[in-house]
Amino acid sequence: EVDHGPPPEERAAKLADEAYREPDLLVPELDWLTSREAENIWPFAHRLGVLDEEHKWLEELVKRARKEKGLLFLAGYLLGRAETGEQEWRDKLLDEWTQNEEDLSKAVLEATWRGDPSDSGAKRLAILVDKGWLEPQALSILMWGKWILGLGIRAFSELAERLMRDEGDLTTEAAMAILVQRLEVFPNEKDHLSNLSWSLIERENAIFGSTMGTYYWKEIACNYLQDDPVRISKIILTGFEKIESVILSDSECMEILREATKIDPEPVWNEVSGVLLRKDNTSLRLKLALDKWYVTLIDLNFLLNWARKNEPWGPKILASLSPLGGEPLDELPRELLIRYGDDKVVPYELMDNFQSGTFSGPMSSWLRGKIDVAKKWIDDEEPAVSKWAKELLESLKKQHEKIGLQEEEERW
Repeated sequence: EVDHGPPPEERAAKLADEAYREPDLLVPELDWLTSREAENIWPFAHRLGVLDEEHKWLEELVKRARKEKGLLFLAGYLLGRAETGEQEWRDKLLDEWTQNEEDLSKAVLEATWRGDPSDSGAKRLAILVDKGWLEPQALSILMWGKWILGLGIRAFSELAERLMRDEGDLTTEAAMAILVQRLEVFPNEKDHLSNLSWSLIERENAIFGSTMGTYYWKEIACNYLQDDPVRISKIILTGFEKIESVILSDSECMEILREATKIDPEPVWNEVSGVLLRKDNTSLRLKLALDKWYVTLIDLNFLLNWARKNEPWGPKILASLSPLGGEPLDELPRELLIRYGDDKVVPYELMDNFQSGTFSGPMSSWLRGKIDVAKKWIDDEEPAVSKWAKELLESLKKQHEKIGLQEEEERW
């Protein structure tokens, strides 16, 4: 094996020993060391802090930190001093900057969360946000590492609340991330964190945000689903009103709606159906997301009673959402045909429903499969079902013949 010598961290620490012994070597390099070009500076800075018992380099580092340079360097240096017995000195210094040095606010943030977690450190950061010296979104950095998990519940909540004062996408995602982490480690704190959690669950950019954001939203919502499934359902439905993009049936919000419906099906359906009956763009997007799976979660008789009370649109909505399969035909579409077979709307809605969907390969093969399924229904003992199946079969055969000719022409 090739010996590459000591690991980089150890070599950086030895360089700090050399620089401390010969400060003239360090002075001309300090600007570079506190710039963004210097990578993996932590071991060097930390070791310099351990060595500098007289705080000889503090002034130089603070001077650069006032210009928001070398914040990581200063944090590492201060932690080095803290670990050699000057924790109280470090904390007092950071508290003093918190009260009097606005231009060191970001240095305080960096040094605080890079050190050991403490409620006093959390209070320091809260003060900076309250003063307006730190923007709430600056606390987004707390989603990384475990510092915020080491705080007491009150200190954690106070920082989360300040972070949530900014409702931007990135800040919302960071707030959800720290709540998810907290609930995973301390599930018994769920009730203490309920106000913060519900506030995030209700944010539109949390429900329909980035991939990680929607994951965090789902994790938080799962913690409160049993408490109030109807409330969460209303939040999801309100979100549908505010967006214009298509929501897929396997999205996080639909998974939560599925679970909410399982917990309390009839009240949740009442909320969902209220949107479906509006017959606007929101109801269309919702129908696409619920297509062929959602109604299977709800009692058949309840749905049929609902349809009767909401004629003529109720039966049409159920027909558009019904899965169609089985032998004999699945219960819901079969019952709809028995009850509304003489109404042209429901049979044709079911027909369109059956012929919709995605597929791969030749369309003729897809239609052939549909034909094979439809053949199973033509001998149903219920005349309305049999009649519908025969009409469906005739339509499918015509389409198959037409598509078959087109595909044959394309091959030539």
